[in-house]
Amino acid sequence: MSGPFVVNAAARLPRMAAVAALYGVNMVTDKPDSPHLLADNIQGEVYAAFAEIDPAVPANVVPTFRDAMEKANVAARVDVVPGTHHGFCFAARNDYHPHAAEAVWEDIMAMFMRRLHGQ
Repeated sequence: MSGPFVVNAAARLPRMAAVAALYGVNMVTDKPDSPHLLADNIQGEVYAAFAEIDPAVPANVVPTFRDAMEKANVAARVDVVPGTHHGFCFAARNDYHPHAAEAVWEDIMAMFMRRLHGQ
């Protein structure tokens, strides 16, 4: 659920240097305020990680979101993490995938370090 919030923040606040979203619920909708439609307003970097198996994310979401970021020339990384289910980064959930979670968190932290600290 956080994905739409961070994308909206990035689109509305030009000083947002980087945002990260996990799982991608409601990142692409048929509503006029769908997060993917805000890509033209994003100046910072976007990282979005989607679970490979996620009934809450329709099949069109990843390619549509990725295309929107590319067309708007947003510095974006949109990953589908193999072998994972929704919630794979949360240790308290049944679908926790420690190796995938660690890799995703490393990528997120690297992006924040690069964009926020210039490293």
